[in-house]
Amino acid sequence: MQIKCEKLRTVLALVGPAVPKNPSQKILSNVRINRGRIEATDLDTSIAVSLPESADSLFLLPRLAVLDTLKYVPGYEPLTVSLDTESSIKISWSNGSAGFKASGVEDYPDAVFDLNEPRSQCQLEGDALIRSLMSALPYCATESNRPVLTGVALDLGDVLVVCGADGFRVSYESLKMAYPEKTTIVLPQAAVKTLSYLWGKQPGRQEEVNSFIDMITNPRMLTLSLGEGKASFKFGDITVISRLISGDYPDILRLLNGFKESTEIRLMAPDLYNAVVRMIYVCKEGVGITKLKWTEDQMTVSAAAQESCDISSIIPVQASTPGRIAVNITYLLRYLKGKESAMTLGVETENAPLLCHYENLPLVAIMPMRASWGDEPKEEAPQEEAPQANQAEAEANETGGEEAGEEAGEEAAGDAKEEMAASGAGAGKTGKRGRRKKS
Repeated sequence: MQIKCEKLRTVLALVGPAVPKNPSQKILSNVRINRGRIEATDLDTSIAVSLPESADSLFLLPRLAVLDTLKYVPGYEPLTVSLDTESSIKISWSNGSAGFKASGVEDYPDAVFDLNEPRSQCQLEGDALIRSLMSALPYCATESNRPVLTGVALDLGDVLVVCGADGFRVSYESLKMAYPEKTTIVLPQAAVKTLSYLWGKQPGRQEEVNSFIDMITNPRMLTLSLGEGKASFKFGDITVISRLISGDYPDILRLLNGFKESTEIRLMAPDLYNAVVRMIYVCKEGVGITKLKWTEDQMTVSAAAQESCDISSIIPVQASTPGRIAVNITYLLRYLKGKESAMTLGVETENAPLLCHYENLPLVAIMPMRASWGDEPKEEAPQEEAPQANQAEAEANETGGEEAGEEAGEEAAGDAKEEMAASGAGAGKTGKRGRRKKS
């Protein structure tokens, strides 16, 4: 294989995100030169880059070792890469050469690069799609107790919807694109990061354009193909194949009640950020909750630490109706950071999510938290109810006093007579003893 040094260094760098740092299999630290392209995989994400110079070549290269060797070789130098023996690769240039131990190419995983006849595919606007995928990334779960939430969901159909959720926050964005198959796929976070990195390094090829303005305004396209448990993204000379996360992604629209927001609050994002950031110390001492309470023209932002201190700030707003809600301060600050203009908050009730709108960014929902507002009704201590029998007796005493008393007296007298009669014999037996003791 004949190739310029700079070209080989470039393609080795492009496939780098798919080469694991601590591979589960040693062979995965290599890249494969495979008859017209260079390939790398970590078994979850695979990258293939076109390499016409290798049309007749098939062998493995130890990526890091080759990069270190070529670091100080001039980029314009032509290289000759050849299989020196069955177990070694030789790279030579005008005034030097290097040899590397070669692993068996037949042992390199092959199935990860093949979709086996994709069931559907379509061209999409790559800039908008990858920007949306990256925007959802911070809202994905980092813990693996619910694996489906650790990835970015892409709902395909007449409209594309991109979602990220971790159980406490949701990122939601719809894109004016269509895909021929109606389905939902979940991309791992690593695959999204790899796509973004490679898209920035080599954007998709432009269609034929007639003018400079067309070249600027025409969106860059990528081709999305779906196979069994895998998705392929192709743009320019690059193909990225990712395994999909299995599982049913939550129905975000149903979960958030169709994003209903009967109350809208317009405000300046920096005003809210500066008010909330002052609460950090108090929230750390407390439970991490900041409370927002507003009228039609102002909002009170407050926080309190139990038996320690409390703090509040007032900012100007324009609200359709008064209301209140409590949210996690960390999530709110992360959303507000870096936003420099007007934004809108939407709320249905204080027990519904806080919906955050800012310019053309995805809609973000922050789940509410329970907080003490100081006006909750006090719980009354439960009163002991009198037994029904006692109540009945009381009523009987009030309504039938004399008759009940007479009947009870006669019964008591009869009982007393019987007791006395029963005890009379005993008294007769002991009477003499009593008299003897007295004498």
